[in-house]
Amino acid sequence: CSGCRVAAQKGRIDWGARFGMLRELAQRYKNPGGYDILIPVSGGKDSYYQAHVAVRELGLKPLLVTYDGNNFSPEGERNLRRMRDVFDCDHIVFGPGTDVLIRMNRIGFRLQGDMNWHNHCGIFTYPVQMAVKYRIPLVLWGEHGFMDLGGMHSYDDFVEFSAEHRLK
Repeated sequence: CSGCRVAAQKGRIDWGARFGMLRELAQRYKNPGGYDILIPVSGGKDSYYQAHVAVRELGLKPLLVTYDGNNFSPEGERNLRRMRDVFDCDHIVFGPGTDVLIRMNRIGFRLQGDMNWHNHCGIFTYPVQMAVKYRIPLVLWGEHGFMDLGGMHSYDDFVEFSAEHRLK
């Protein structure tokens, strides 16, 4: 399958060179007195790793952003809240009210067959809104699902998460 073909590319990539490219990119966006990068986080292992790389390996000051679709376990909630202290970062969490969540769950189930559709949309939309609001031009996503899972792109494509990309 196309996802498997993309996954097979990982073995031929010079990850040291790729990290050098990331370091160079991150340095261009250093913002004295402000945030250097925005990281959408859920509190899981991928979020912790992203924050670790940004803070401890790249020396960046991130803004952590979460869309809370009201589906965290107590342990997940604790992990999410703990990130702020572990990495000494500011963290913005947005969660719709319960009545709105109920309505969005029903609409998502009726229109998409997925009561959690609002969460899929929120985790991509809310961080971008905060990046625009706080003028943070660099966002560190945990994965590129269309590439990693669906094989839509190659690791050689360097896909930019733009309005055009979202539309496609």
